[in-house]
Amino acid sequence: MPDVVGCRVIVPDRDAQIAVVERLASACNVRQLDDKSDDPKFGYRAVHLDIRYGEIYAEIQVQTRNQHLWQTVSEQVAGYDISIKYGGGHPEVSMALLDLSELAWQCDVAGTELPAADVDRVRDVILSVYGG
Repeated sequence: MPDVVGCRVIVPDRDAQIAVVERLASACNVRQLDDKSDDPKFGYRAVHLDIRYGEIYAEIQVQTRNQHLWQTVSEQVAGYDISIKYGGGHPEVSMALLDLSELAWQCDVAGTELPAADVDRVRDVILSVYGG
């Protein structure tokens, strides 16, 4: 069986994300490309490429800084309740994450950074529901 690897590439913005995906696609044998940037799954946004490079099979996630920041917050919640990654979890936390995902997307489209105050607000919701 061939080696299987995975990695995440974090880029500054949506334009860089598109450019990196195009460059990877031209350099590698892309077996599947899945752009969840404008069609998120439970708030998760990224571009996934399943590639073959020589004898190596890999999954590469390409995320903007805003998408990565959202995922970092989401992973904190998953430490309390893994079902949040699959559309479950506490409704207040789930809604806060979905709202943050949409704001991250709007910031990506506008070319701006996700405001720290909005990230902190979601972290406060997480702490109020799951404790500290």
